[in-house]
Amino acid sequence: QLNERSLGFRWFFIFLLLTHYRGFRKGASKNVLFLFDEPASNLHASAQAQLLSSFGTISQKCMIMYTTHSHYMIDPKYLEGTFVIKNEGLDAEEDLSGEYSARKTNITATKYRTFAAKHPDQTHYYKPVLDVLDYQPGNLENVPSVVMLEGKTDFYVLKYMSEILLKRKRKHHLLPSTGSGHLDRSMQLYIGWGREFCALLDADQEGIKQKLRYTEIFGPFIESKCFALDAVDPAWSGFAIERLFDDEDKKRIQTSSYPTETKFNKTHFQRAIQEALILQRQIEVSSYARSNFGKLFDFLDARLPDR
Repeated sequence: QLNERSLGFRWFFIFLLLTHYRGFRKGASKNVLFLFDEPASNLHASAQAQLLSSFGTISQKCMIMYTTHSHYMIDPKYLEGTFVIKNEGLDAEEDLSGEYSARKTNITATKYRTFAAKHPDQTHYYKPVLDVLDYQPGNLENVPSVVMLEGKTDFYVLKYMSEILLKRKRKHHLLPSTGSGHLDRSMQLYIGWGREFCALLDADQEGIKQKLRYTEIFGPFIESKCFALDAVDPAWSGFAIERLFDDEDKKRIQTSSYPTETKFNKTHFQRAIQEALILQRQIEVSSYARSNFGKLFDFLDARLPDR
């Protein structure tokens, strides 16, 4: 019986009755607009993901507008139609108890990309979007061999070039860290498990410093598993991963998500490459970049067993 089911189930059941079937009713048109305020906020993560998936079906016949603070309710495919809502009369960073009044209210709605470009320091207003784009590694136990990386930007760049643009047959498991000096624990685990791995660091001053530190900690054993980019090509000395693109490549990638940003911005470049991977967006890059990444993947192929 319906009344014997959970509150979440009943909510979802009523939601489908009021939306899906109304939208697909004979004679219905796109003139139907549904407004939702924090839909499914009391449901668990998988139910919110199911709800978001249902929006794609419902929107074939109707229009939907909804507010949310949950990153489970944000799909990167919808970012073009996402707005950041802000009360200009209230500074979220300050405690205005006793000073703020309703008279100061000034609500603005700004497109996500425009807001992120103009206010890169105010990430608390679009934190759910960043939570969706951030990579979270899965269980290491299920990974037969990995390439350890400095951070999530390296992960997204390598995965995008390998799978979307170069379409390499071999796909490496990539394990991002939170900086070049934070791979110790991952290395300890893989050495203890007897699993195959290699670590790829930037060939800048910090990357070289950390490579030497790992050698001091783990001994000569790590020398055959930990590399800076200049081990692939000596000409890459001083390079970070984004230097494998030329300036025009970086501009094209960045403007794919931030069309008004013509000056290179590392943060915007990172978010653009994340979106390009998630949406499988084809962005043409130079032969210089294709050659560099092809050489890098050949290097990794030779140092990790294909299993």
